[in-house]
Amino acid sequence: MPARSSVFSREVLAVAAEARVLRELVLAWLTVRGFGTDRAEDARLVANEAMENVIQHAYPAGIDGTMSLTMTADEHTVTVVVADTGRGFADDSGIGDGHGLRLMFTLSPGTVITTGPVGTTVRLAWPWAPL
Repeated sequence: MPARSSVFSREVLAVAAEARVLRELVLAWLTVRGFGTDRAEDARLVANEAMENVIQHAYPAGIDGTMSLTMTADEHTVTVVVADTGRGFADDSGIGDGHGLRLMFTLSPGTVITTGPVGTTVRLAWPWAPL
């Protein structure tokens, strides 16, 4: 458990090469803080799903958009947030019917997704519990 609150934040271009770097940072950052390898792997997997959704769906073709990754850890909760400023998605768009979102809700009990015309935010959260 972290002795005090820790925060990591980075904004990058919404491209696959940047997502690869960020997903490895998720694993390393959480593992160093003692989150546990299995749970850190779950966090990496679902954060990657969120980042892939940004790359595939957030911005129209030809538009260079960005995505941000923010991670926090304190004595109660570990949170990973992936956000974009893209076009969002409607509840009836079919985007929420994919494997990635189901995986997020399965592996992260505290998943909250907000979306609108100025972007989408995926908040993944886990209680900080002894391994």
